[in-house]
Amino acid sequence: MLRVAITLLCLLPLAAACSGPSGAPAASKADFKSSGSAVDVCSLVKKADVAVAYGGDVGAAVPGSGTCTFEVGGTAKAGSPMVGGDVPRVIVSLTPGEWNSTADQQKLFPGDQVTPVKGVGEEAWSSGFVLNVKHGSDRLSVSNEDFVAYDADELAADRIALAKIIFSRL
Repeated sequence: MLRVAITLLCLLPLAAACSGPSGAPAASKADFKSSGSAVDVCSLVKKADVAVAYGGDVGAAVPGSGTCTFEVGGTAKAGSPMVGGDVPRVIVSLTPGEWNSTADQQKLFPGDQVTPVKGVGEEAWSSGFVLNVKHGSDRLSVSNEDFVAYDADELAADRIALAKIIFSRL
């Protein structure tokens, strides 16, 4: 019992040295990457990032619960909005601890077309207008809503371009 107490007393200064000023563990980018905790997605993606990837007139970020949404008006790389249609939106989300591999996603939703995507993240796949990218055990998603009559191939390229920008910040 005395040995345990002495060992704990010897380890106490080491534990204090590993913590920040408040006594909480000091955070590094590596710690942040694997934390599995909720992240302010709008701190990872900016209006200018969406403009570079999609073109058009990008509106201000609108934070949501685990999401960040941007409206894209005017003429984007993939086309223009339909007259009287809804303003297209780009939605970015980061979901801690909820990665599904391409194969797992296909098993869960056998009717959906799940396509592997190369060149972004640790693994990536798309289904419809959503790109999902693996980051550790987390899932980064970039999706489009209300891009009616836009070029689908260009939208897919835009999602990949934006995901690469965001992934570099994780």
